[in-house]
Amino acid sequence: MSLYGKADVLHINGTVMGSDAYFHHNIDFGKQGMLIELDGTTDGTLKIESFLSEIDGAGNVIKEWDLGKIFSEYMVQEGDDPSNFVRNGVDWFHMNAATYDPADDTLLISSRENFVVKLDYNTGKIIWLLGDETKHWYSYPSLQKLALSLSSGQVPIGQHAVSITKEGKLMLFNNGRRSFNHPSGTPAGIDLATSQAAIFDIDSQNRTGQMIWSFDDGIYSDICSSIYQDQLSTKGDFLINYAVADNRTRVIIQGINKDKQKLFEFTYPSPTPCATSWNAIQIPLENIHFQ
Repeated sequence: MSLYGKADVLHINGTVMGSDAYFHHNIDFGKQGMLIELDGTTDGTLKIESFLSEIDGAGNVIKEWDLGKIFSEYMVQEGDDPSNFVRNGVDWFHMNAATYDPADDTLLISSRENFVVKLDYNTGKIIWLLGDETKHWYSYPSLQKLALSLSSGQVPIGQHAVSITKEGKLMLFNNGRRSFNHPSGTPAGIDLATSQAAIFDIDSQNRTGQMIWSFDDGIYSDICSSIYQDQLSTKGDFLINYAVADNRTRVIIQGINKDKQKLFEFTYPSPTPCATSWNAIQIPLENIHFQ
């Protein structure tokens, strides 16, 4: 699900993120609670779309990850200057989704501006990066070291809706739109002609991977959008949402199976981009009880 909202007071690691703490983008299941993306000010420093928290049902913070701090400390340790990459007060990261991988106790986080990043849940250590290597981030040797070598398929570009399939693979919606907020004079990356839904099989230890499934219906949806698998069905069908199709004027929602057969398609007008639909998930109606 997705949510934009405002928290009057949110306590994170003893720091009060006050009336300027905002929820944005996805809310997804974490290890123990729910993963939420936040904007806010910590110690007088504005953090825009680069802060992740896991909260319980009462809103208490279980754990948090400051991606700016994580990347800065790692890059300095490796001999790089992060000042033109991690830029507080600027939407340099643009976190739009995060999910927990129980297979190896890690987080998969989507940075729309840069890459997909895999973090160790407990330590915050960066395990690998997967993204467009023509973008600014790849100019840093420290980040190059973490880049996956992809043997087949298209790397994610401006991706949304990272999740784990029933088979334990990384799935995402590959929008195919270059960076919006890269530093002046640095490369923004490439644009794709159409958007893809994709599944990747990744060997974290060797930092290698391959695309093992993709679906491209010739539709370009450059922002928002999603693909999710029906986790309760034995068939494991997929729901795809092209939130800004036809030059950001129309929503297209499709159901497809693993053989890429189209099960249904709905279309809706969208006068304002992402307002009619931002993403879409399956809801098992048989589990809903009315009182």
